[in-house]
Amino acid sequence: MQSALLSLLLCAGLSYAWLPNFEVRGVNLGSQFIVEPWMASDEWNNMGCGNAASEFDCVSALGQSAANSAFQHHWDTWTTQQDIAQMKSYGLNTIRIPVGYWIREDLVYADSEHFPQGGLQYLERICGWASDAGMYIVIDLHGAPGAQVSGNPDTGQVSITKSLEVATGPKEVDSSMMSVRSNAY
Repeated sequence: MQSALLSLLLCAGLSYAWLPNFEVRGVNLGSQFIVEPWMASDEWNNMGCGNAASEFDCVSALGQSAANSAFQHHWDTWTTQQDIAQMKSYGLNTIRIPVGYWIREDLVYADSEHFPQGGLQYLERICGWASDAGMYIVIDLHGAPGAQVSGNPDTGQVSITKSLEVATGPKEVDSSMMSVRSNAY
């Protein structure tokens, strides 16, 4: 546990070193990689997720293959290169991209965790567009392993179990730190 906390502190120091030395004028790409039904209800319904409370529940209901198709279409169309160019034209210089740890499929327990697959290539594409436009990119680990806020779909899974805010076990801390390290490429 102490090593995980030390790693967090070190990451905080490194992230400070990477902060820009200019005024940040940014926008959040909400529901791009963690679709939040309250924020994008029409899109959620169009994807076939309907009454599903979270991405986990949607994938469970649709089945992996159908869910992958629905989410990949969403990732392909929710934010486009033209959107990035328009953001830049408004004087924005930063985008924040919330992601779940499951964007790295090697961190997912395939036998018990049901999340959409294939998102990493779309994340890389959006980052490429933003980078080409000269924008600063903040990738936010919005959904850590273990549904860090119980009953809250914005972490990818509505869980009635103890959440990370209440009971952080070694497995969740280790998985979260692995996710942070894996996504820091």
